[in-house]
Amino acid sequence: VFDYKGPHAVFQTCNFIPSGKTFHVTKTDGRHVEEFDGAPAAAQYLEATGLTAETFTVETAGAHPLALMVDNQPLIRAISAMNDHGGLRLGGKLNAGSTAHLLNPIDLVESTESELREAISSKGLVPRGALFFNCVLRYSDAEKRGISKAYHQLLSRVPHIGFHTYGETWIGHINHTLTGVIFF
Repeated sequence: VFDYKGPHAVFQTCNFIPSGKTFHVTKTDGRHVEEFDGAPAAAQYLEATGLTAETFTVETAGAHPLALMVDNQPLIRAISAMNDHGGLRLGGKLNAGSTAHLLNPIDLVESTESELREAISSKGLVPRGALFFNCVLRYSDAEKRGISKAYHQLLSRVPHIGFHTYGETWIGHINHTLTGVIFF
């Protein structure tokens, strides 16, 4: 796409941490997970989160997405629906045999500031610009919580361009994440 030879930092951040609850994926069809631990995935998820079929929405599920953990970093799979067979439709694929971690939210602005600060300080230089890919689910969450102004003020500390996306790339397709390249 482009060839940049100057100093840069690639980073990603999300505002979720593992809850300690995991599910062994036992039956799946791409982005449709039918079973966790040999039982219907939706029932297992609802029990773990305290949600019911009536209170389940994309927004309520957005507070507790699932993730694969790679090097202690969550690769998030947003839950977009429950299907008629008791399964869950995800924004990213989970393979049978993998372990899905249930996540809990942390402060979006604080966690983003920490990761952005770390990426910038790793080079010891002043950022000249950045390219950000921000999940639309983060955007919606910030709007819903009334923190979008603080979030955008934080990102504005670095001159940038970017997009709100329906899935970001970081070792595969992920959700609920801000990925970016900072140029120095």
